[in-house]
Amino acid sequence: MRQIKKRAVLAWSSIAVTLLVSALLMLLTWFYTTESGLQWLVNRTVQFQPQALNIGKVSGTLSSKVYLTELEWQQEETKVKVKGISVDCQWLYLLDRAVTCDNITATYLDVSTTSTEKAEDSELNLPVLSTVELPIDVNINQVNVAKISYSVNPTVTPLDANQPYAEQPQYVVSQLKGKKIAVVGSKASVNSLALTYDEHLITLSGNIDMRKKWQHQLAINAQGPNFSVSAKSK
Repeated sequence: MRQIKKRAVLAWSSIAVTLLVSALLMLLTWFYTTESGLQWLVNRTVQFQPQALNIGKVSGTLSSKVYLTELEWQQEETKVKVKGISVDCQWLYLLDRAVTCDNITATYLDVSTTSTEKAEDSELNLPVLSTVELPIDVNINQVNVAKISYSVNPTVTPLDANQPYAEQPQYVVSQLKGKKIAVVGSKASVNSLALTYDEHLITLSGNIDMRKKWQHQLAINAQGPNFSVSAKSK
């Protein structure tokens, strides 16, 4: 009798575990392969979203591609805005503290900074480089951005009230294409990065250590109607 009861307990335990595992797999499948699963994740993570970050409408699935209408990030005097984002990544690698992406594209990237210098000083002041170290490893096979704009906006009035604002520099880059980009901790490498600026094709490859002085080993080539140049840094 005891043996029969023991077998019955084992049988019911096995059935319960099977049902539990099946339910868990169904939940993970729904979460990973459906758009409603993605929307559930987005809604649950909104409360943890930094105030400096604003994410537009999100669609797609984690198993294929995720689409964002726009993404905006602002901190101190720097504002970054990206539109028309498409992300094709293998998110399950996050379990190993890594993310691998086949393709990331965007139609427009705008970076603007607020100038705190005197109004008559119209030179471009690049932001101070600080130490960067990502908590996860990143591997991206291909990146495409159709247009990139960088500008500086004044915050002070001219010394002379009758004097107009000095024209602030704006740089526009088109058709940025990157291949085999990797970031491990504070070290980044790129197999090929190409962009078009002022009718000149600029290509870059190499690696950067994103600590303190940002030491780098890069090969840069520029070709266009005004000049052609090749350089390497160590």
